Amino acid sequence: MSLSLSEIYQLVNDYIGVNQGYLGDFSYKTHAEFYPYYCDLEIDPMEIEGTTRSRFIDILKTADPQVQAKIIRGVFLKYPVSSFSEAEQARKKEIFEAFQQTIKKLETVADSPSDDLISSTIEEYNAEYVSDIWQRALDRRTDDPEAAITSARTLLESICKHILDDLGEPYRDSHDLPKLYRLIAEQLNLAPSQHTEQVFKQILGGCQTVVEGLGSIRNRLGDAHGKGRKPVKPSPRHAELAVNLAGAMATFLIRTWEEQKDGAS
Repeated sequence: MSLSLSEIYQLVNDYIGVNQGYLGDFSYKTHAEFYPYYCDLEIDPMEIEGTTRSRFIDILKTADPQVQAKIIRGVFLKYPVSSFSEAEQARKKEIFEAFQQTIKKLETVADSPSDDLISSTIEEYNAEYVSDIWQRALDRRTDDPEAAITSARTLLESICKHILDDLGEPYRDSHDLPKLYRLIAEQLNLAPSQHTEQVFKQILGGCQTVVEGLGSIRNRLGDAHGKGRKPVKPSPRHAELAVNLAGAMATFLIRTWEEQKDGAS
C-alpha cells in the first residue's frame, strides 16, 4: 500500500493549503528544514526542480510507505488543527482524522526484499501494462485482498501471453491460466515430462501446481466473479501469499525466457 494521488492532493490542497502555487507558508529554506525537524528524515528538496508544492508532491509520490507515514505525521505536527482559523478547523479535523487510519496502514506495510527484485525484473522486461498490474497487486494486498488476488492471476496470465507473443506461439483469448502456463512451459522446457531427473520433475511439477492453485484461489476468493449469500472473504495474508507466488513465478518465467533468447542469439 502507498498513498494514492487523491490522498496526496487532499493533504496538499485541502489540509496544508496552497498560496500562489506554493505550499502553505513554506519558503524553500523552511521546506528543507521540515524533513529533519518534523519527520526525522534526511531529505533534501533542493535536489528537485520546482516550487515547494511540486517538490513536496514529488517527494511524497516516490517515497516508500513508511516514509510517507513520517511525512504525514510531520505535516500534522507542523500544522495542528488548532493552528487554522476557527472557520477552517471543522474541515481540517475531518481530514486529520481520516488520515490517522491511513498512517497506521502505511506504517504496517512491510515491503519484502523480493518485491524490489520482482519489480526490477518486470520493469526490465519492458512491458508497461504488466508493470502496472504488478504494482496494483502490491498496493492492494492490505486494503483490498480480493482485488490483489485477481491482479496476481492477471499478472501471470499477461506474462504468459507476452512471452508466447515473443515466441510467435499462438494461443486463444479463452485459454485460462493453467492452459497458458502449459503452453509456455513446453516452449521453455519447463514441463515436468521434459526432464528425467526426479528433483527437477518435482520442482517443475510444484511450479505447475502453484499456477493451478493461483487460478483456483482467484476463482474462489478473488473479485472477478459474483458471490453467494455466504462469500468466503480472503484476508491480507491470503493476498500476500497469492501476490508473492505470482511474482516469483513471473520472475522465473521472464528469466528463463531471457536466458533462452540469449542462448539462441
